[in-house]
Amino acid sequence: MEMLLVRSNMIYPKLKDSDRHPVIKMDSILNSIFMTVDRKLGLLRQRREKLERVKRGLMKDLLSGRRRVKLTG
Repeated sequence: MEMLLVRSNMIYPKLKDSDRHPVIKMDSILNSIFMTVDRKLGLLRQRREKLERVKRGLMKDLLSGRRRVKLTG
């Protein structure tokens, strides 16, 4: 008969130490994926902030008349 673990009105099979390795491995895989996504989001935020600074600078130049736009038509 297998041992059962009861937590918050739910019954789970009790894991042996040998059964926990896949769970630990999956946790480390998921952690790696989330860290990669987090790094990518950080880089994208930095790029967006840089582009917004460039846009503000260009708008300032356009509105002050330092930079002109040639119209074709």
